Parts: sequence; C-alpha cells; structure tokens
Amino acid sequence: QNGSSVNLEVQQRTYISQENLELNVRQNYEFDLTYEYFKALPHLERPDFEYGNYIRVNGTEQQSRLSTLSTNSLGELTQASITKNAHKSHTEKTFSEGELVDTQHSEQSLSAHQDLIDEILAAEENNKLLMLDGILDHLEFDNF
Repeated sequence: QNGSSVNLEVQQRTYISQENLELNVRQNYEFDLTYEYFKALPHLERPDFEYGNYIRVNGTEQQSRLSTLSTNSLGELTQASITKNAHKSHTEKTFSEGELVDTQHSEQSLSAHQDLIDEILAAEENNKLLMLDGILDHLEFDNF
C-alpha cells in the first residue's frame, strides 16, 4: 500500500530501404513513462499510512517522434519531415483519515508536424544533390 513505482520504456527503430537508387529512411522514437508515489500532507513530515493521511500521486508521459527522408535516384532530396506527439497526465489525490478529500488533475498534449524539405533545400540551394549526412543532422532527436 505504501510503495512507489516507476515504469519507463524507450524504443528507437530505424528503417532504411533502397530501391533503384532511391533511398528511404524512417526513424521512430517512443518514450513511455508511468509513475506512482506518495507525498506527505502539508502539515506532516511524511505520508501517514497508519491513519490514511497522504497524497497519492500518479501520472503518465508518452512521446513519439517519426522522422522520415527520401531521395530520388539522382540523390536529390524529395521528402524530409518530423512528426511529434506527446501527452502528459498528472493526478494528485489527497486522503485525510482514509477518506478522499481532494483530487487535482492536469493533462497536456502536443502534436506537431514539420516539413523540413523547404528548410533543407533553402540551406543547400546552390547544391542540387544533397548529401545524406547533411540531411540526417536535421532529423536528430531532441527533447520537446
């Protein structure tokens, strides 16, 4: 009854295919966190499980990111994008003398798609044949 738990799963998969000198790269990143723990009520030093005076905290955080790029048979960039999705949920339930007296809940979501082809081509406008190393720099993962 008075334990804490954390579960974290992180996955990253990269798929590369080449057909008739056309290159396709797809990278998928997934992050999934769930947690539960107990806090003391403001007037106590630590949670009081004996008399049921504590705050039970639980939540989740999920993120995913899909990065893609494609080149044609001449090595020219034809597609580059990043799609991000994130969701956070956090709940605090306050118990006093074993009875639920308050619940605070918050949620936040983010969804974004960024087409990078115009940005990359603008940076490389004097060079029609783009090198894969330069493109991959734009597809690196960062926190969001």
